[in-house]
Amino acid sequence: MGLIDLWYFHLSKEPPTDFSRASYERTPDCDRAFMSLVGLSKLVNVLRDGHPYEKLMLEGWPALFKWSVFMVASRVKSRDATPESVRSASDIICGTWYSVSRTDSVRHAMVKTKGTIEMATHLWVNEDLYANPSTSIIAIPAPSACLDAMVFDGIDDYLDRVVKSSGGDPGKVVKLAMSRLKTALNAPKLDDARVAIYLDLIGHLSRKGQHPLRNAFLAANIVTITAKVAVSMAQKLNSGGSDGLLNVLVASLGYLSNFLESTDGFTWIIQALNAGMLLAWADASPHFGKLDPYDYEMINRIVDDIVPRYLVYRSVINAVDRTMKIIDDAKLPHRNRVRNSIAKDIWIKFLGFAVERCMVALHATTAMAKAKTCDNVKCQKIDAKNNFQKCAGCQTTLYCSKACQTVAWKEGDHRSTCKLKQQERREGKFQSITKSDAAFFHALATRDAAHHRPLLRRLAQKEHPNVKHWEFIICIDYTVLPPKYSLSLLANYEKDQPKSLNGSTNAEARNDTFVERARQHPGKFTLIQSRISNGTGIQLVTSVKTGNFWESGDDSFPPASDSEDEMGDEFRKRDTNLDAVDFMKARLAIKSFAASLGETTDL
Repeated sequence: MGLIDLWYFHLSKEPPTDFSRASYERTPDCDRAFMSLVGLSKLVNVLRDGHPYEKLMLEGWPALFKWSVFMVASRVKSRDATPESVRSASDIICGTWYSVSRTDSVRHAMVKTKGTIEMATHLWVNEDLYANPSTSIIAIPAPSACLDAMVFDGIDDYLDRVVKSSGGDPGKVVKLAMSRLKTALNAPKLDDARVAIYLDLIGHLSRKGQHPLRNAFLAANIVTITAKVAVSMAQKLNSGGSDGLLNVLVASLGYLSNFLESTDGFTWIIQALNAGMLLAWADASPHFGKLDPYDYEMINRIVDDIVPRYLVYRSVINAVDRTMKIIDDAKLPHRNRVRNSIAKDIWIKFLGFAVERCMVALHATTAMAKAKTCDNVKCQKIDAKNNFQKCAGCQTTLYCSKACQTVAWKEGDHRSTCKLKQQERREGKFQSITKSDAAFFHALATRDAAHHRPLLRRLAQKEHPNVKHWEFIICIDYTVLPPKYSLSLLANYEKDQPKSLNGSTNAEARNDTFVERARQHPGKFTLIQSRISNGTGIQLVTSVKTGNFWESGDDSFPPASDSEDEMGDEFRKRDTNLDAVDFMKARLAIKSFAASLGETTDL
């Protein structure tokens, strides 16, 4: 019989029914059971998936649980309990549970047992009551580690049970967890194992998207705190800190990776960016080779997937731009760190994508004042913004003259759309999406549609060869990378319209008005519908391009050269055409190349 078998043999004895101090101090079975729990608590790094004791632990769990109940009743909750008995019993019970729960099958059996989460929560709430790390039997905050192991996705109501067992107030749970994290972070000497456990527990308590605990943690500024923790850990690692700091780094960046897309998504992404999330990722990248594949993939999702999808929000672009200027500054260490790491390709791809969106935003700002269109469908004059009059009602629609405004009101459809726009403006006051973000949605969609006009024309010819161009709605899905382009039929709008996307009744009515207007005036308007990531949902944005979109613009490169002729069909089948943004990117690339050679250019 091995030691583990012997420990479970001692635990197979029935515990006393008397919870007095005399009972647990004078009963040999109690001593043997207690020492068996001590032994099991030391096996945390041994009992992993695939160990040979899984069956023994599954069969022995009911007995172990009975002894745990006895120990809590007699050594923790009893009137005879002393600070020493409370501390030692709490540490040993929690340490044992944490050790044996390393195997998923055992953990599932533990959590399904009535009273397990409740007992773990009680011990966690009182973790600080008699805490004394210098005399603790366990080197980690055992109650926090134990509760972290118990909040298991396999049980639907586990978070409700935690809240109920801690007094019924989610705010109390959050306040306690955040207080311990802040205390550990501000300690004279950082205990990386303690901080990592606190962060892991906060992550598991935030797991369910619609649960009050998630929202309470977000309201407690957890996003900013975890981003700043990641920045600090990256700095310490680059200064020769121990590899234990990697666990804290993974826990902090992992929290951001898993929960940035809460509620509307971009609010938390902007918070994290402003707190240094990208800088932390770049500075930590030299150490990514030490991570296991799961953690590496989780952390890289931030730069490879999450933030890029939100570069449809101008506020996110601005936050990214500020950080990129720091990271890509050749005079600072960040650039070399990330470009010499295993994450180099991810960063370069992200950088190129972000630079393009920054250029689109810059060009949109410049173009916005230069090319406005009269809303009178019989006119549609294009001129500088300053040469137009604005509708006093909706404050958005422009006319080149009073006469055009009168025609649009009496003969057009502005009488109805004006009311819808006014309602949209009122709704906007209560939404987190800024006016600047909303305007950029339309600028980006219009630019991207025009930029991909060659692709769209090929799609139209392939999928609907007999349909006129003005009968299409251009669809751009920004929730995937790279964005996906497709066409739908204006005639099928009502049938194809998705029903599960975010949006107010007024916004839907305004979209219906756009569709009807395009149908009534063939060739005068082109609709572009964009799907945009919006946290737990998807935002559907409809943009209207006036004039004949399909025939406007120059979709060809400058005059063909011999080398271009040799490229044949592949060259002619390109998906995009050159536009102002492409030339802006080219000038930037030339300047960067010249700077790398120590030269300057007037481009």
